[in-house]
Amino acid sequence: RTLRSFQSLRVLWNTIAASLAHFLYSMAILFVFMLMLAVALAQTLQRHIMDESLDLVHREWLYRRYGDGTKSLWTVFEATFSGCWPNYFHHIVFEVSWLYAPLVVIYVTTVVFAMTRIVSALFLKETLNQAASETEAMVREREKANREMERCLTALFHTADENGDGVLTEEEFCSFMAQDKITLLLGKMGLDVSDGQTLFRQMHNETTEQFDSTAFIHSLKRLKGEARAQDLIPLVHDCRGIVKFCQRLFESSTRLEMAVQMQHESSRRLEAAVQMQQDSHVQNGSKVKQVFDRILASSQHLQQTIETQQESRVLDGKYVHI
Repeated sequence: RTLRSFQSLRVLWNTIAASLAHFLYSMAILFVFMLMLAVALAQTLQRHIMDESLDLVHREWLYRRYGDGTKSLWTVFEATFSGCWPNYFHHIVFEVSWLYAPLVVIYVTTVVFAMTRIVSALFLKETLNQAASETEAMVREREKANREMERCLTALFHTADENGDGVLTEEEFCSFMAQDKITLLLGKMGLDVSDGQTLFRQMHNETTEQFDSTAFIHSLKRLKGEARAQDLIPLVHDCRGIVKFCQRLFESSTRLEMAVQMQHESSRRLEAAVQMQQDSHVQNGSKVKQVFDRILASSQHLQQTIETQQESRVLDGKYVHI
């Protein structure tokens, strides 16, 4: 972690070291162009500096800037790298002669604009190359650490395999993990082996109760450290599947509940219809009974009438006989 905090500084230092040759060549080429312009300006402006007909302030400015080769070179250096080149060439073009304009334009576009950006692009390219090489070095270091860990885990597997059959059982694994040295060693790797039985259940294949060296190394490497994204993505996917299944189950139970309610409502309606039918039958039965009672009463009354008539006929016959 301490080295990671200085990674940017290391990339910067490596970039500077690798770009030293590009820097020297670039400065040499720029120095040649600056020297050419400085010599040209110092030679051509001497006549204007010595001309007493010109303004004294203007002559003093030309002398301070371009009085000799050294001053002229320093002025061109400032104009090239300070970014304020108009301040150094404006008086020459507007106060001395317009003939200096093409020379200034060529120098500014070629050196100040083009060459400085090319040099900046070279430095940027070298910085990116150093960053890429740093990434490759980190990858190589990680692969080396991976191989070293696999070698260590392979040695641990062969040590734990007491009978030498090439597989580890739960008993062998738990007895091996119970050793203090093994606990400390695996703890440095980021593995908690305080509960060997639980760790074995997390590592072994679900179809068998034992595993070989390949499964041992692969399982310990996956359990090493904190949970990684590639381990959490299947878990998130499974959780989403469970949520969708629960939603479908809830929708199915809701539809089933609605169907049960509709069935219950239909049952109540059917029960009400049966009750109404029974009530109708009872009412019809009472009406039939009333009609039957009336018929029975009428028949009794008719029978009584007939008997009365017979009795009167018998009395009439007796009377006639008498």
